[in-house]
Amino acid sequence: MKKSERREAILAAALEVFAESGYDRASMSDICARVGYSKATLYNYFASKEALFLDLVGPATQAGLDAVHDTLAAPAPDLNAALEHFARTYLAHSFSPRVALLRRLLVSQAGRPGFEGGHYDLGAARTMALLTRFLRSQMDAGRLREADPARAALHLKSLLEAEWSRRYLFEAPPAPTPEQIERTTASALSVFMAAYGLPGTATLEKE
Repeated sequence: MKKSERREAILAAALEVFAESGYDRASMSDICARVGYSKATLYNYFASKEALFLDLVGPATQAGLDAVHDTLAAPAPDLNAALEHFARTYLAHSFSPRVALLRRLLVSQAGRPGFEGGHYDLGAARTMALLTRFLRSQMDAGRLREADPARAALHLKSLLEAEWSRRYLFEAPPAPTPEQIERTTASALSVFMAAYGLPGTATLEKE
């Protein structure tokens, strides 16, 4: 087995152990038993349980984050289409079972030393910065009314998450279906455009 494959096997086993036991109760010994490697092998790849967890939180979610960020980096001559594309991608990523699990594990460690750093935010700060910049560009282009773009970004993110956050924080449901994502997208953007759109540009909520 290649070194990269062995590393991925360790990460997959660790995610299973963390999901079953929580961060505190999970041990490197448990992960060794699950993946079938010795402790020496495990520590050759990861210096500690925290280092292993950090690698789950960061690179493990990068592909989804890149997809979200690509929706904001693309040219946006059609504001509604751009916002819909962002919203669908953001919801599919944020409420995937993997990301939801990592978020629950992080919440369980809130306030603990070593867990207050920005590298544990699952990309939220970067997403907010890009969304703020995108909305600022749309205000400058006259497609949205003039407002504080950071506050507008926070409002949009909150509208998208409102229906799902509590459920995924306390439960472990499957990922939202495409139909559910469409309904949430339409509802959230209807409210957002009513608040920030120019007269006559509000997005209509779909039935």
